[in-house]
Amino acid sequence: VAGYAAQEFARCGIPAGELCIVSAEKTLPYDRPPLSKEYLANEKTAEEILINEPGFYEANGIEVRLDTVVTRVDLDNKKLYANGDTLTYEKLLIATGSRPRTLDLPGHELDNIFYLRHINDARAIRQKAQQAKQAVVIGGSFIGMEATAVLQSNGVDTTLVFPEECVWQAFFTPKMSHFFENYYGDRGVTILSQEKVKAFVGNGRVQKVITESGKELPADIVVAGIGVVPNKELFADCGLRIADEGIVVNRFLETNFPSVVAAGDITFYEDVVYDKQLHIEHWDNAVQQGKHAARVMLGEI
Repeated sequence: VAGYAAQEFARCGIPAGELCIVSAEKTLPYDRPPLSKEYLANEKTAEEILINEPGFYEANGIEVRLDTVVTRVDLDNKKLYANGDTLTYEKLLIATGSRPRTLDLPGHELDNIFYLRHINDARAIRQKAQQAKQAVVIGGSFIGMEATAVLQSNGVDTTLVFPEECVWQAFFTPKMSHFFENYYGDRGVTILSQEKVKAFVGNGRVQKVITESGKELPADIVVAGIGVVPNKELFADCGLRIADEGIVVNRFLETNFPSVVAAGDITFYEDVVYDKQLHIEHWDNAVQQGKHAARVMLGEI
């Protein structure tokens, strides 16, 4: 959201010094889809997945504060508190996104169990996979399927485990699911549907994944892709209207605070096509909402 909003601000000619991006990450805004595709497969570098060239922000007078964690917000007085500093704003775009759901199971603290959300996650998976012979991927949707494809393609015998009847059941038709299951199976992937993970076993690092049916799956590395949770806790007590799905916004992405908008995974937004509130976790949704939010903040919409 932040990277594409910055593009739109620059396109609209925002004066230098009027936009600041505050990010807890150590990397400039980047596209996340390559994390489970080209970047994970070592086909793209970190610089190649950046949304904007490194010099873009300075050239457009945009301040970027990386490795900066906002710990408290005061929306009534338009203040943010981060890394010991107090930041004031006229208008605020909330783009805190989401974080992976985690497995609170016996052995979950073992090394080499990964969740894929940030560039450092993909980098660590890629590094460990170079020494791995066997992998278990938990979750049969987008992240799970793509991580499985990359690992298997790189010579790691991979087992895909998920509780549903077929892969990506919420999105695919049964015929599509069966096509992909056969496609993966023909390339050596072991598919275990209708299986839940019970525990992880190992000595310091994971060595086996135990399923509820009693199967023991050898694993040098585990990647779990079991959904995400919106990062909304920071705003719990500031008067912002929040639902289980995220921050509630109207069709213009405006919150119940006149000076605050939100975009991306964090939103529960009013969709004019379906005439209801929707929550969509998708890259293109973040791209388009980021651009839209910028135009709203500039008064162009």
